[in-house]
Amino acid sequence: MSSCNEIEDYILTFLRSRHERVSAERVLSGMGLENIYEALAMRDGVAKRLSAPEIGQALAQGNDPIATAALEQFFVFLGRVIGNFVLSVEVRGGVYIAGGIVPRYVNEILKSGFRRAMQDKGRMKEFVSPVPTFVVMSEYPGLMGCAYYASYLVSKA
Repeated sequence: MSSCNEIEDYILTFLRSRHERVSAERVLSGMGLENIYEALAMRDGVAKRLSAPEIGQALAQGNDPIATAALEQFFVFLGRVIGNFVLSVEVRGGVYIAGGIVPRYVNEILKSGFRRAMQDKGRMKEFVSPVPTFVVMSEYPGLMGCAYYASYLVSKA
């Protein structure tokens, strides 16, 4: 996991003090959102950790600026990782984002720094910028795909 500014440096340093290695999963999961929240709280001098559902409640209530900042940073980290992935495997047709967090916060990701972070690839920006991103809204996309394929196989029999 890499960082591009002072806040990201702080979060990753905070996590490195606890873990030998800070992988993308340390920030891009429910526990990752909790880790980001805790690091940002500590940066503000507050020793506080909320669970992912508690962060969700705080976001819904709109009364916790750390929760708002944690979600924004989650989206920025997601953009950075996806941008790296696009470059690594030369994605052209699009990136599909599935999981539990992003589909809950579609409006928020649209307003976040996600795309800016994804495209922040220096001289490779022009390669990454046209790649579309999609949010998978199906609760069980794998099962939907299996059902579709099973239907296809039955129709060919």
